[in-house]
Amino acid sequence: MQKHDWRPIIRLINEHDRILLSSHVNPDGDGLGSIAALFHVLKKLGKNPIILNSDVLPYEYSLMNEGGIFQRYDLAIHHDMISQIDLIIMADVEKPERIGNLSSVLLARNIPMICIDHHPGEHLHFTFKVVDENAPSAASLVYELIQTIDTNLIDLPVAEVLYIGLMTDTGSFCYQNTTSEAFSMASDLVARGVIPSKIFSQIYENYSPGRMRLIGMLFQDIHYEFDGKLAWAVVSNEQIKKAGALMEEIDGFPEAIRSIRGVEASIVFLETRPNCIRISLRSKGNYVINGVASKFNGGGHAFAAGATVEMPLKESVSAVLTELRKLFLHNDEIEGVQN
Repeated sequence: MQKHDWRPIIRLINEHDRILLSSHVNPDGDGLGSIAALFHVLKKLGKNPIILNSDVLPYEYSLMNEGGIFQRYDLAIHHDMISQIDLIIMADVEKPERIGNLSSVLLARNIPMICIDHHPGEHLHFTFKVVDENAPSAASLVYELIQTIDTNLIDLPVAEVLYIGLMTDTGSFCYQNTTSEAFSMASDLVARGVIPSKIFSQIYENYSPGRMRLIGMLFQDIHYEFDGKLAWAVVSNEQIKKAGALMEEIDGFPEAIRSIRGVEASIVFLETRPNCIRISLRSKGNYVINGVASKFNGGGHAFAAGATVEMPLKESVSAVLTELRKLFLHNDEIEGVQN
């Protein structure tokens, strides 16, 4: 069932040929699946799409990369290519800056820019946008767009990447954004040939030994506050090297900490390079944490958010924890008054 007005976006797609697709830094299955689906569909429509992201494609999502459709942005390599694009589509992004160092180059082009997203935010700078905070995933919005154009465009490769986006962003259909709409979409994609066990195994049963060693290090040094309701951990560049892990493999760590009994919110500080810290926050639902992320130019959902901070590791830990502690104290005060 069509819920949104896709006509302005379909008109722009029809009027343009060289279309750049991108999603946020620290890419996840939803953003990647959304732009992969758009890539395949645009090719079927006779367009010339390209995918450019600021970060490397994580190994567990290599299933999407048949034909090498994902490229990591490099100014020296992609300058001429970017100068020729005439339309930009960003998925799973509430602001252009979330796509990383590619954003300033694209904004300078001053060409039409489309946003398809389900995050809260103002979504400025976009020519047209479809934003639905109640949508299970960005992939579910892309699914609706493709159905509006022509449902027959959803062949097995498109169905698989859409399913990856939906499955990963709903936590394998367990998170609070898992709606009847999510199950209806999943049912249709399975009817089109998607094998859920194959997708699940590729994403969640495909970790390297280095990643598992790093998880072991992480769980040996978790810090607890507020009677165990807040848990946080640090992953340094030195630990990553010692474990033999790759930066693009480090995903799902805050979810693992959040799964501990009694923990209501978790945060992981990841040192991607000196003075550059990636912050990932997760909540079970009693603490809205995207406001903390926004204080550090990040964003996300109420219970899953993140940011990247340009400061030394110890300073970033101190600054972010200060804001989180304020949040916990405020919530606890409200609970005390209500009780």
